[in-house]
Amino acid sequence: MSARKPGMGLMVPALMLLLCTPLANAQPPGEATGFVEVDPVTLAGPGYYDATRFPDIGASVFHPDAELPAPVRAVLLVDAGEPEVRHARYRVRYDLVPATTEEAEPLAHVEVVRFNLGPAIRAELATMDPALPLAPPEAFGTGPHVAFRFTMGPVQGMQAAIRRVQRRELADAEASAMDCLGRSCLAPHAYGGPDGDWQPLDPAMPPLPFGAGGADGASPAAVLAFLHEAIGEDARRPIPRMEPATARFEFILDKDLEGQAGARQGLARNAVVLDDQIGTHWIRWRAAGGEPYDAAILAVPR
Repeated sequence: MSARKPGMGLMVPALMLLLCTPLANAQPPGEATGFVEVDPVTLAGPGYYDATRFPDIGASVFHPDAELPAPVRAVLLVDAGEPEVRHARYRVRYDLVPATTEEAEPLAHVEVVRFNLGPAIRAELATMDPALPLAPPEAFGTGPHVAFRFTMGPVQGMQAAIRRVQRRELADAEASAMDCLGRSCLAPHAYGGPDGDWQPLDPAMPPLPFGAGGADGASPAAVLAFLHEAIGEDARRPIPRMEPATARFEFILDKDLEGQAGARQGLARNAVVLDDQIGTHWIRWRAAGGEPYDAAILAVPR
């Protein structure tokens, strides 16, 4: 069994239960007002396909991101379409659901919410020492919290072609009330996951067709690619959603939250493990100063 791909003994009773559960609505869970349609052609246009993001662009007749998993491609698209945020948290929720007809392909539903944590970090520093002179808000990063919802699926060699994408901005109060694996999404410190018998993983990144980052730290999409790969076969196996509709996979990606450039953390939870003994898988990856120092997996029994 590979350290990066945990064994998944098929849990037949649970799988049969899932297969007998009606499919949820075709839209991502928790459809809300305020989302506006985004043109997929514009989002995945020349500003996205450039040599800075894809160093080997043009080396093949296929797009360089043709084989990327849906959540990884979604984060790349969000970062290409939005101004950079210095201190950020990403909440990525992902479901891969079976096709509704024999001819169709499985559909991926991905929600990417990017939170700007610059103001929260500045506010915490002000609370710690009110007499401390602070840099202006611009130094911590300005910009809205944004949410994107994607429906993606295979089209002509592209594994995660955009079928539909929507965008909305979030107010601070709404963002603060949102849940990121049990904590407020605007909490200014990273969460390393629950206590337990974490087992080490090789922290090396898988081969990637896009720039994974350098001395300034790994890109959020690269951290997500590691977590997705570490989940193993489960991440590529479509299953129906259960009611009430909740995402099977959730990823939290933190960028420069701990006061050091290059600080990165990724935390993933697989809430439906197809195994007869394991109920939940947690996976984390952490780096400081641009260098990874921790990768581990936690299996929570049923």
